[in-house]
Amino acid sequence: MNSMQGLVVLQKQYDSITSGRIYNLTRGLLVIGKNKHTKTYFILKMKRPPNTELHRPLKSLVAEEKDEFTAEGVSEYLKRSKLDTVKGEKIYGLLGFIKFLAGYYLVVITQKQRVTKICGHSIYSLSGTSIYPLFVPGNKDTKYLEMLNSILQIGKDFYFSYTYDLTFTLQDNVIKGIKEKTNINTEFVWNWYLLSEFVSVVKRPGWILPVIFGFVGSAEINNIAFPFSIHIIGRRSRFYAGTRYLTRGVNEQGKTGNFVEIEQIVEDRRQQTPGRISASSYVHIRGSIPVLWRQGSATKPKPEIITSDADYMHTLTKVHISDLIKRYGNCLLYTSP
Repeated sequence: MNSMQGLVVLQKQYDSITSGRIYNLTRGLLVIGKNKHTKTYFILKMKRPPNTELHRPLKSLVAEEKDEFTAEGVSEYLKRSKLDTVKGEKIYGLLGFIKFLAGYYLVVITQKQRVTKICGHSIYSLSGTSIYPLFVPGNKDTKYLEMLNSILQIGKDFYFSYTYDLTFTLQDNVIKGIKEKTNINTEFVWNWYLLSEFVSVVKRPGWILPVIFGFVGSAEINNIAFPFSIHIIGRRSRFYAGTRYLTRGVNEQGKTGNFVEIEQIVEDRRQQTPGRISASSYVHIRGSIPVLWRQGSATKPKPEIITSDADYMHTLTKVHISDLIKRYGNCLLYTSP
């Protein structure tokens, strides 16, 4: 649990690629990324390897142009590459790369929907994606692509922001701004598997767009004396996630089943100073009971709870609690519904 009050500085991150275009060429993929805040452009090139070299590492396939470009510079670049007449697909960010049997695929955001603004930062849900192979496509990965698409179709529960790090609480984002840190909390980054290799390939952090899975919602209370907004953010951990009856207890890393961090932010709308906020943040967490136990599939009557003596010293419970104290401090209160 943590709380924060007062008029404090909440820095906006202006280095994200907010939109762009992707060109699907014979020799590979070309991505033109745009930062609408700085009105600068960046270029990412991905070459299509021969069939005998499909499993080369990603760093040998992706190259980032070192220079920043203006709109005129991009037009000149496309003209030199003889692409000025080619119409690329509009995109709103890169989810990352995934490798199946045939090779690498690039997953991009093609549609988004703004769901709310939190302390001046626009928050979006993912509503459309496209998948581009970095090779001549075949039918080798059909089953895996269908599985990936089925996950991406629940995009309304995936959220992201170009200027606000949704993987951290409001309090942590304020502290990050003071200390000028740019790290992200990978526990809540649901596209981290797609980004994990990509982050070491590119130099600009703006290409990296963390996406959380959970819930973001807001309500405005228009009290004449004290107008304020209430925001709810639910961040589901990517560790040990699964269906209710099959993901129980604690795993070997001390992570509990279906761990969720819920944050309630109350924003005082009387304070409209740019870059400064007056808000409070209250965080609570939930997860499965941190011991080794399991339960059968959902049936009637209710399936029996089966405990294990493999961790009779409750070492994994201690690991879990130590991790919570490290992240949230000593003020922990355990409750059972």
